Amino acid sequence: MRRIPQIGPVRTRRTALAERALTRRGAHCSAHGNGANRVAAAFSVLRGRARAPRVPAALWHRGLVRVSTRRRNAGFTLLEVMIGFALATLLFIGMNQFWVVVASQIDLLTIRQKAVFRINGEMERLTEYYRIGAGVGTSINSTNYNAVPDGWVPGSLITSTAYEDRIVYGAAIADVVVDDTNVADFQATIDARTPPKDVHEVYSLIYLFDPGVAPNNERNVVWLDRELNVVGRLSWHLEPIAGTDSAGVTPCHQGTLLTACYLLTIFLDFPLRYVDEDAPLAGIPAVPVDTITLQTIIGARDET
Repeated sequence: MRRIPQIGPVRTRRTALAERALTRRGAHCSAHGNGANRVAAAFSVLRGRARAPRVPAALWHRGLVRVSTRRRNAGFTLLEVMIGFALATLLFIGMNQFWVVVASQIDLLTIRQKAVFRINGEMERLTEYYRIGAGVGTSINSTNYNAVPDGWVPGSLITSTAYEDRIVYGAAIADVVVDDTNVADFQATIDARTPPKDVHEVYSLIYLFDPGVAPNNERNVVWLDRELNVVGRLSWHLEPIAGTDSAGVTPCHQGTLLTACYLLTIFLDFPLRYVDEDAPLAGIPAVPVDTITLQTIIGARDET
């Protein structure tokens, strides 16, 4: 039986002679302590230049040549695939939780920005009311602001006894304050077909809520986000400024309207949930209630 030649690196006579010469040189370098690395590098280059034998074409056509190559089958094992799926699942779960947290923070920041806009608007309105001299004719004292209502999660909520008693709108004012008799105006919905003036009419209203459980417990409710039913609790506090009076000696402003100056502090507690007219200030689970304040000096003045 004819022996089938096997293809692989072969050593020619020239290669063998060169290897013997390098071997002798390496022994000499080792004895003198230098050049061993260069000899090893030369061996590597020399062996890489070994030529494959020339195989006659007839042997290829007859199938008498056997190539001695071995390689691993391509692809992944079942275990590798399962580990990959497990790692991908953990990654997706982590990314989903991350985006949930980011989305909730964005919502809270959006509500906070709306609260800032609202308290600025209410400050402008109160300043104008007090400037014309009559003050807020329908304002009344409201108490128990140091107590935390049931269902609220206090955040930066102000419950100091120094501001336990505050002031709110105590009666209906046309196009400004509504009570339980016309609360439907406060509850009006807003959609894409609503003209901008109607949007303003809904957001500008203040709901006077009277729980009826005790005197001086009225609360003012304002919209922050009508679509999400998010509201805030509005109130304010007046403190006379020392050195001013209404006797005409040191009035707040010169003119015919002689009044003292006051430090006006306005409070807005948020975010809260509007459920209905009987529960307009419900707490939102796991969402802390914060208070933002704004201050200015007010006093009646005339235009003469």
